This record gives sequence, C-alpha cells and structure tokens, in this order.
Amino acid sequence: MSESPSESASLSPSASESPSESPSESASLSPSASESPSESPSESPSESFSLSPSASESTSLSPSASESPSESASESASESPSASESPSESSSLSPSASESPSESLSESASLSPSASESPSESLSESPSESLSESASESPSESASLSPSISESPSESPSEPAPTEFTKLIVADADDGDALSNSTFRATLDYATFGNISGLSARAWFRFINVDIPQGATITSAIIRFCSYGNYSATPVNTDIKIEAIDDTTAPTSYADLVNVTNHPLGAAVAWDGISTWTTNNFYDTIDFKTILQTHVNRVGWASNQALTIHILNGGSGDTRYKAAKTHENSVTECAEFIVTYTP
Repeated sequence: MSESPSESASLSPSASESPSESPSESASLSPSASESPSESPSESPSESFSLSPSASESTSLSPSASESPSESASESASESPSASESPSESSSLSPSASESPSESLSESASLSPSASESPSESLSESPSESLSESASESPSESASLSPSISESPSESPSEPAPTEFTKLIVADADDGDALSNSTFRATLDYATFGNISGLSARAWFRFINVDIPQGATITSAIIRFCSYGNYSATPVNTDIKIEAIDDTTAPTSYADLVNVTNHPLGAAVAWDGISTWTTNNFYDTIDFKTILQTHVNRVGWASNQALTIHILNGGSGDTRYKAAKTHENSVTECAEFIVTYTP
C-alpha cells in the first residue's frame, strides 16, 4: 500500500499527461478557450479526462507533451502533500484520479507558457487596444478632418472701415464770391450764393492737400457752412460743381473765374430748397459724392492735390440767397470739406 502513490504515478503516463495537457490544448488549439477564458477554469477535470482524442493529439502537437511522464508524475508527487501523507486515500483512488486536478492545472499553467499567456493576452490586449485606439483616434481624427470649423472665422475677410477726411479753408484767397455784374469779391467776411437783388451770386471754396487716393470709393461728400447772418427768404436753389482740374488754383479776378479754360466746371448736383439760416449756426450741403467720385477717378488725380468747389445760383427767386463765413471771418468757422471714403 505504501507504493501505491508512486506506482499509480509511474504506471499511468496517459493519466498523468491527460490533466496537464488538456488545459494547454484547450488554450493553444481551441479558439473558444482564447475567446472565453472564464469558461476554461470552470470546466470539470473529469470532462478533460474523458476526451481521449485530446490526450493523443496533445502528445504529438503540444510542446508540453515532450516532457517525460515520470517528471510530471514525480513533480506532482513531491509537490502534493496529500499523496505522501495519505497513502490510504491515494490507494483508494483510481490511477487517473491519483493526481490532484488542481495540481495538474497549475502544473500545466507553469509548463505551458502559451496556455497561460494566450487567454490573458487576448483579453487584456486585444479589447483594450482596439477600444483605446478607437477612443484616442476618433476625436483627433474628427478634429483634424473638420478644418472648416476652426478656419471658417479666419476665412471670412473683413471689409476695410471707411476713412473720414476733413479740411478747412486755410487761406483768405481760397474763398470768395462773384456777382453776375462782374463784381469779384475775395476779401469779404462772407461769401454769398443765390440771388441778390436780381443778380446771380456764386461762391468758390478751394481746399488744399486733399488726402483722398486716386480711385478711392467715395461714401459721402459735403461742405459744412457757418451762417454769417439770418436769412429767412426761401427757397434758395443752387448747383454744386467741382472744377475739372486735377490740382486747382484760386481765381484772381472775375475774368479769370469765368474763363472755362482756367477754371472749367464739371457736372452739377442740384442743392435746391435751402431753408432758413440763422446766424452762427452750421448747415450742410446736400451729398455730392457722385461728382467727387468722378473727380478722384481722373487719371491725373493724386492725393494731397488742391480741389475747388463752386456753388452757383440755380434759379433762386429775387433776393433769395445765403451767406457763409469765410476764412477772413474765422479760421475755425469757415467752410469745411467732409468726405468719407474707402481706399
């Protein structure tokens, strides 16, 4: 009876191989073992012993089968205290049951690296890698593949803001008026336009260093006047014209003023129905951007040239006129040229 444990181990090589080889076979040969590792440990040892083809196949295919049965049996006999301490129990057991299923399972795990590593690697690496890669790549790909979200604000170019240009009369000779009876007045405190006692009155206003680029887009153009007195006779009708010369000079006499070669005039913008003016109040002309646009579109026009604007009687009734302060009257309340444009 004392020899039963060793005899059962040495006389039954197939029984000793079967428990150790079955898990390795199920791990290495069976795809179901690698896919569902939770089922392998829970399977009954008796089921693995009953699979006689597994034992024969594992002997020829599994690297663990190359180890001698005696080594497997001796190791299980030396490692298992129950075999040496309880001979009676081992003698009553069948040879196939002499080895502890737990030992054969643990031994096969230690002898078969592929069996122990394969299920854990397939579970721990494959799902986590596929999930982590998809999780880490998806946001970055969606961000990198959608440049329109981040680029759309920068792709919309903003239009340039309009520029405002203002200029006052800077010299006494640059403003004045003339009457249809050949009266020329360039040194008075005021300049009149309209009808004075049946005579047509016209005024000129020359602005130097007009800083508007050639070809600029004119948004608005006016002259702002300060009233010299109280003028209640209405309506006053006038025409606004720009002198059709790129860089103008101030007229010096009535003959010079009306000479169309020296001071040719362009198209007119009607400024009609001018109402009452009150002393020291400011009044704006109608917008004449259309004729100013024509002027700055001239081939010879350039920034900082001088420009002269004429206001002529446009059919006003008798003694219907307006008078504006000149540079001789005030350097701050004389005529002011106000233009907005985009380059």
